[in-house]
Amino acid sequence: MERDRFFTSIQFWIGLGLFAVVLIWFLPWRFQVNDDEVMMWLVSGAYTGSPEAYAVFLHPYLSVSFSALYSWIPMVPWYPLIWFALLFLSYALLIESVRIHFGSSPKRMIWNLLLLAVLIHFAFFLQFSIVAAFCITAGMIYRSEQNRNTSRRAFNLFPSDLLLLVGILIRWEVGVVLIVGGFGLMLVFGREKTSIRASVLPLLFLALALVTHTLWIKRAGLEQFSDLNRLRSQVFDHPMLQLQKEYWMVEEPELYHFSNGLQDFQSGELGEKTLLDWKEKLDSSRYEFISPRYFIRSWVTFVRHEHFFLYLLATLLALVFLEKKKSMLWSLFSIFLGFWILAPFYLLKIQVFVLAFFLILFLQFHWESPKVQTSIRIYKGIGGMLILGIAWHLTSLFSSGKNIPENFEIREVLTELKGVTEVYLIGENKWYHSLVFENPLPFRVLGWSSLLESVDPKTISGQKAFLVQNKTYFPNEGYFQKGNPSIRFLEEFVLITYP
Repeated sequence: MERDRFFTSIQFWIGLGLFAVVLIWFLPWRFQVNDDEVMMWLVSGAYTGSPEAYAVFLHPYLSVSFSALYSWIPMVPWYPLIWFALLFLSYALLIESVRIHFGSSPKRMIWNLLLLAVLIHFAFFLQFSIVAAFCITAGMIYRSEQNRNTSRRAFNLFPSDLLLLVGILIRWEVGVVLIVGGFGLMLVFGREKTSIRASVLPLLFLALALVTHTLWIKRAGLEQFSDLNRLRSQVFDHPMLQLQKEYWMVEEPELYHFSNGLQDFQSGELGEKTLLDWKEKLDSSRYEFISPRYFIRSWVTFVRHEHFFLYLLATLLALVFLEKKKSMLWSLFSIFLGFWILAPFYLLKIQVFVLAFFLILFLQFHWESPKVQTSIRIYKGIGGMLILGIAWHLTSLFSSGKNIPENFEIREVLTELKGVTEVYLIGENKWYHSLVFENPLPFRVLGWSSLLESVDPKTISGQKAFLVQNKTYFPNEGYFQKGNPSIRFLEEFVLITYP
């Protein structure tokens, strides 16, 4: 009996989560997108030489905090360390919420295992939007649990609200999707007045973050950059571009180069007019490309290789269908209908699927009854599958270092190019995995970071070199051949230098 209590205790599950996070920290984990890498380089000072107080996608208050920490103790990797800490704290809060909601129900074990699997996966594949989603979901679930008690008031503060607020500061757009979407669906399909009460403070946090972010941008004189970056994102992430690259390769080569991340705002060629023209072309092509095949492509392109995430999603959907609660089934239908409607207008990247996952998790958790509605053997089977899935995933994570290539060639070339003040490294981030924490950074990247650099003309140099991965260079030769460059073919990369 004592042994059973230990394995179901909150201390055991929180300790297991802490052990998993610490273990993953020492594995070759990676940022899922290079936006995190660039923001880390900015706030740490690796990119510009001194810690920057503006990291573009994060709320400026959070960027300022990061830059202060790096100024205080620069040797500590504050950026990923805080992301790991927030993931663990969110997990711990969710484990506590599971205890409150399910008590001694057999379902408690299933939810603990599911949350542990989510923590392990997203700690290894770190991404700031997903960290925000984890924080906001944990804060919303705890708040909704507390507001089941009708004596709770809308403006009651809980310690967990700090986690909710930090999640909003990381990415306020994630807050809009989860807070408005989650509590809205609870109100529409659950007819729960308590959802209004539970949503008041999160919505105020969201409004406050948005207003202060906007005012900071205006005060810093970055309105033009913000508008141009938004326009750049609208073109770069346009579904008619990323899902139809082969068409634009012939029809509009420059737009095709842009779709592959080859963006140089410092040349003055890629201004507002060009981006607006491209966006108009992409918008007008929507009617030409829409077809059943397009919808299938939009759904599978960015998620088909995410095997473990799909495994987690399938497990969560199994819980939804086992419960057979009408409010949840209608909410699920609404979410996936929304995906179909938005597919021609928004790129369904993995982060979008993850937001849907957390939205479903929040709603299912709230509506799932602690009572077992079906055979206990089915829940034991789900639990067993989760244990096997976690074991298999950890095994693959331990061997993931084999997928990271040696970068001796890159280091050697970067050393040779000391006379060139701007070297742009273009390739998969696995090639510069060991260079991520370099300070100062020995290379530059193209994208919104080069757009940000163009705000300060002092950072622009006329001497440039491009170190380009072969798989990117050969389909985009036209982009690099302007200006009569010197081209040197290496083993995995192509070195392009300009006079």
